[in-house]
Amino acid sequence: MHLSIMISNKCNYQCSHCIENSSPDQEERISLEKIIELIDSAARISENEEFKVSFTGGEAFLYFEDLKESVRRAKENKATSIGCVTNAYWAASSQEAVRKLREVKNAGIDHIAFSYDEFHRKFVLIDHIKNAFIAANEAGISATFKIVLFKGKERASDFLKKILDITPGTRFSIEELLGLPLGRARNLPKDLFLFTEGIPKGKCHGCGNIMIRYDGNAYACCCPTFSEALLLGNVYRDSLENIYNKVKNGSLFKVLMDKGPIYFVPYLQEAGVVFIDGSFVDQCHLCSEVLKYYNSSELMTCTYNNAIEEWSSDKQKEKITLNIISEFLGI
Repeated sequence: MHLSIMISNKCNYQCSHCIENSSPDQEERISLEKIIELIDSAARISENEEFKVSFTGGEAFLYFEDLKESVRRAKENKATSIGCVTNAYWAASSQEAVRKLREVKNAGIDHIAFSYDEFHRKFVLIDHIKNAFIAANEAGISATFKIVLFKGKERASDFLKKILDITPGTRFSIEELLGLPLGRARNLPKDLFLFTEGIPKGKCHGCGNIMIRYDGNAYACCCPTFSEALLLGNVYRDSLENIYNKVKNGSLFKVLMDKGPIYFVPYLQEAGVVFIDGSFVDQCHLCSEVLKYYNSSELMTCTYNNAIEEWSSDKQKEKITLNIISEFLGI
């Protein structure tokens, strides 16, 4: 299981491209007690499989003591990977950066991702990022830089030039993520987004993950589109085991992982939904549009059910064919 916990949607910054609508005035959060309970439950459920935990926000470091305790609990439960995403606001000085990252390293964190791009730059000084990276390197924490891409804006190559003075002889990774017109980013000019040609064909690679939001809602999604169709329940009302069984056994999630959201497009088009070529950034953006109609009417419910039934039938035929081939070959 990969359990991602959004501690809070509170962030000390208010970036205009934030698909979470995070801001300083967001106060709701998931309690430390509930986080500990979730990690314990996830460890039990994942006894015979890989167990990963990650912490996000908002800004997770705003709740530093809770973050450390949560990381420590994940380590005690033998999580194979423990990570966190941060904007590195806390790294104003090299001494403070070293102190904080030594503490989370001792708690058990093994990788950390730093968010930085032209929209973050309005709030985040590059020196903060440098201090945080140097401290992570010294602490033995694997580091990743996450850069959200927009048309005509800074690329990874531009960012790398800014940190050339600290990266020789070090190991790190860098991710370029396409900016999505979701959340607060909907208010950005449309010509900033990097729309793909046609309809995105990619599969969903994060649908098997479980994302727990600060309000307790659990989603089968690593990308916070938070469609109601991906809602698995709420951890204050439902057990994590039931939530996990839903994501493992749900036909909708299996289709998204096997075929991607594009699978539903012809069915929805037949039901009257219009999809315009070149109007989507990637499969996550398409997914948010495809699932918008899920259970919105009796017609749409039938449309999705028919699509899923046909997929299930095709998978069964594939299984039968493979069995016949295996028997013929004596495998």
